Amino acid sequence: MRSKYGVTIVHPLVTKAVQLGADAIEVDYKDHREEVVAMRGPIGFGIASFRSTDAEAKALRRELYRIAKRRTTIALGEVLYDVRVHVYDSFGEDAFHVEFKQAAGRPNRAAPGDSRYGDIR
Repeated sequence: MRSKYGVTIVHPLVTKAVQLGADAIEVDYKDHREEVVAMRGPIGFGIASFRSTDAEAKALRRELYRIAKRRTTIALGEVLYDVRVHVYDSFGEDAFHVEFKQAAGRPNRAAPGDSRYGDIR
């Protein structure tokens, strides 16, 4: 999937988590892998796993660090979601808590181009 910022890894992960009814994603390093868990309250369900040395895992971390500096908005279908990333320490490694909520204060419909390409803003 492409956005105006290049290839995005976070968008399909958030999409899958929303489909599962989750309200957050946790990304944590474990056994040479980046484990992605969809969270709904205290309950988590594994939705993806990337070998830490793979290009996808490096792109995921890079994208999460970027979003941590400046929150973003993504379109899932016709609904806009505000996405925020918090970086925290987990046994000496950076881990990520990704929160997503329906965008407030704006029309809750994405522009036609946003829903077609899943743009990140």
